[in-house]
Amino acid sequence: MGYAHKQIASWLLKLALPLGLGIAFAAALFIRFYSGLLRIEDRPAWPAYVAYFALSAALWPALETRFGIIYKCFDVSFAHWLWLLAQLDAVTMALVSSAAFFWRAYSFSRYTVAVFWGLHFIFSASAAACARRWVRRNAARRSVWIFVVGNAPDLVELRRECLAGAAEAGCRRFPNISEAARALRAFDVPPDCCEVVVAVSANAAGDLDSLAEALEFLPAPSSVAIEKPLGALLSGGVHFTRSFMVVSNAAGGSRAFDYVFSKRAIDLIVSAAGLILLAPVLAALAVVIWIRSGRPIFLAQQRVGRGGRKFLLYKFRTLPASCLAESDREWISPATDAWGRFLRFTGLDELPQLFNVLRGDMSLVGPRPERPHFVEQFRRDLPFYSTRHRLQVGITGWAQINGWRGDTSIRQRVEHDLYYLRHWSLAFDFRILWMTLADFFRRLWPRAVEARGTQDARSI
Repeated sequence: MGYAHKQIASWLLKLALPLGLGIAFAAALFIRFYSGLLRIEDRPAWPAYVAYFALSAALWPALETRFGIIYKCFDVSFAHWLWLLAQLDAVTMALVSSAAFFWRAYSFSRYTVAVFWGLHFIFSASAAACARRWVRRNAARRSVWIFVVGNAPDLVELRRECLAGAAEAGCRRFPNISEAARALRAFDVPPDCCEVVVAVSANAAGDLDSLAEALEFLPAPSSVAIEKPLGALLSGGVHFTRSFMVVSNAAGGSRAFDYVFSKRAIDLIVSAAGLILLAPVLAALAVVIWIRSGRPIFLAQQRVGRGGRKFLLYKFRTLPASCLAESDREWISPATDAWGRFLRFTGLDELPQLFNVLRGDMSLVGPRPERPHFVEQFRRDLPFYSTRHRLQVGITGWAQINGWRGDTSIRQRVEHDLYYLRHWSLAFDFRILWMTLADFFRRLWPRAVEARGTQDARSI
């Protein structure tokens, strides 16, 4: 199944299934006490039922996150996933009902509890079935490259399990793993390629670690389908088919999903709040730019984002209008005046990129996006440069906060981006954001002191 579509469907399920707890609980209470279908002896004790639901709403998502049930919806058969869901609901119901033992002053309707968890199971199963159908339908719109190592394995099953109806962009064959690893390191992933699948037969000779290393530095998601007699495990999410063990570096497991989901949620909240709170600042900067250097106020440049996809990046214009046509191919364009240099020095010209974050083109933290012309140049000159595009590009990042921005070493910038790729976490992202904020005030303060000194000198 397509990695991007799986992520979108997983995010929706991550929101819908806990929401289904509230819907199922309200429906169970209505059926038991207010529908008139059953004889009512007394009204529910609301404090106890509210506490029961609150504990369920806290415990169920925690257990789901711990065992990654939602993301497994797309990696195992639907029947097996329903069994996992039933176990999760049963364990949660048992734990919460056991805790209800301490609320002896209240009596609970066993019928309400049973209907509650039964309705939640039905709701979750229906939502998951719709998500799986949507992912499989959209998988046919993607293209996948296949690398076959050794004697050709059963590609019929491989297409069914790994491609899920996707179009086959191309297929290359190699006698051993070493040659396949070298080809993968030099492979120029096309922009329309959504995934690279490597099928390794049991008789293939070579070091699987070299294959894993080559796949790690691909800018596109990847999966390895290994014939079971080979019996080796690589890092990443693993699921089994009849003849293959499929190891996906695209999904990255539940930890990667939770990180991506939380990161996107933070991006949405911060970018939306930032655009609202900073609207007066953005308007003031736009007016100053318009007065000092005319129009256009904003500069829209094409940049390369995650997976090699191109998008328009927005920033305040700090270069002369006469240089706009050449700005895509000039490494550093001259600023219009002292005001433009101030905007670049402090990073205030980057504020419109909050709109890119809100749209999903960028994240708050990640490798800086570069222009397509320089991406092609750096991919030829620097090994593993394309690895940066496995991550969502960002406004700030580990390389920028360490001084590798502007007219500095590209090699050092790539090394810092690769370090971020190996050590990503929300704690690391918050550390980078804090360091960026501190660096902004550190840059702004000397300019404010300098401006104050100039004003005092003029007043003498």
